[in-house]
Amino acid sequence: MFLSPYVIAITFRLLNVVLLFVLIVYTFKKYALQGIRDKIKEHDVFLAGLRKQKKILKQEHDDAQQQYAQQERFFTVLKNNINVWQRAVEQQKAVCRQEHEQRAQAITKKMNKQLQEVALERIRQEKLPDIVRNARNTLEKEYTQEQGEVFLQSLIKRLGKEQA
Repeated sequence: MFLSPYVIAITFRLLNVVLLFVLIVYTFKKYALQGIRDKIKEHDVFLAGLRKQKKILKQEHDDAQQQYAQQERFFTVLKNNINVWQRAVEQQKAVCRQEHEQRAQAITKKMNKQLQEVALERIRQEKLPDIVRNARNTLEKEYTQEQGEVFLQSLIKRLGKEQA
């Protein structure tokens, strides 16, 4: 049984296609497949490196956020401490000003008192002899010599006690 030339041509064409496909697959496996596998491995290693770098960067970002939050808390505490210190300083200044004013008032009061005492002493020194002389003259006129002297001595003693 003879096959028709048409069937033989189709068979050889089919055989050529299969051989060509086998040759292409063999060539692909021998030369291209290993390179593609190497490129895929390189890409996988590259992706693993990117994932690792992403993880490291995320950790650094989280650390930076924590440091920022910690610094914010530190600066808030520091700011509060500065405000407390500033209020304490202002209070201390107010107390010092008040003490200074009190001292100044006390000194002024003391000086006024001393000035009054000096003025009173001056008046006593200037006017007392006149007063004693006038009192002596008046008493001499009204009392006898002895009674006037006794009264005058008691008056001088009382004035001396008041001065002291």
